[in-house]
Amino acid sequence: MRPISTTLWFCALLLVPTSDALAELRAGAAVVDVTPTQFPVLVNGGMTSRSADKVTTPINARAIVLDDGQERLGIVVVDSCMMPRPLLDEAKALAAGRTKIRADRMLISASHSHTAPACMGALGTDADPNYPTLLREKLAEALAAAEANLEPARAGWAVGNAAEFTALRRWIRRPDRIADDPFGNPTVRANMHAGRNWDDVTGESGPEDPDLSLISLQAKDGRPIAVLANFSMHYFGGQQALSADYFGLFCEGLKSRIAAGQDDKHPPFVGIMSHGCSGDIWRRDYTKPAGSRRESDTVESYTDGLLDMATGITWYSFETQNKCEST
Repeated sequence: MRPISTTLWFCALLLVPTSDALAELRAGAAVVDVTPTQFPVLVNGGMTSRSADKVTTPINARAIVLDDGQERLGIVVVDSCMMPRPLLDEAKALAAGRTKIRADRMLISASHSHTAPACMGALGTDADPNYPTLLREKLAEALAAAEANLEPARAGWAVGNAAEFTALRRWIRRPDRIADDPFGNPTVRANMHAGRNWDDVTGESGPEDPDLSLISLQAKDGRPIAVLANFSMHYFGGQQALSADYFGLFCEGLKSRIAAGQDDKHPPFVGIMSHGCSGDIWRRDYTKPAGSRRESDTVESYTDGLLDMATGITWYSFETQNKCEST
């Protein structure tokens, strides 16, 4: 479960291979509010259909655009559980008509919040009839806004071991404790949260990805432009829709910690968190007894722990291949 973390690391290497390439790098970032305007709105990610009629935290699309003088690309992460390919293709085509970014140079992903508006059907919930049209327009707007903020930039990256914040939730059941599937047949050899009862299981179903991967973009004078984080933890849960879950809190926390004193003469700093994996991962570590620290966390304390790590680990420098400490 390491492909996306590896991709971010590789992208960082591409961004800073030599000092000559650094001189050509430009970066821009923007946040666009994609909170629905019509309520109630359907919310997917649950086993049964549900809707929301209020906003607990804003729903956003956060975008970065990069240009090295030869290629221009855009990355957008959306507070959404999942998004359908046709909607994304249409949004990319719309953005390509408004920017200098080719549609095949755009990457758009969902944070995987289970308390966000439904732009596609999932489990027991259909797509909301009104929201996809708004989201399609806002995705193009986010890319255009980030492109408009392009300026000379430098890049750095870091990777921290955040194993205490994520764990396998899918465990393998004992041969004599196989569970029934929804059709009543004894076929379930591994399932979510089976590890809460150690007598029922033989162990975890696979490895976890503990990496908190970060790419930082700064103006030439060191002013922060954006930080793109990637982490593998499904979602926190227990939040009232509409909510961006811990993903949104992490992004806002980065802004308050890194760019609290930023002036209004430059585009606002943008924090982004992409989702590294999905179904196997959650915050409860079933290898430890009930009542462990992560199990008793609130979404705020959990996010603060990740932010402490993100702002305290060693960065690989923006100007050379040597190490430098983060501020």
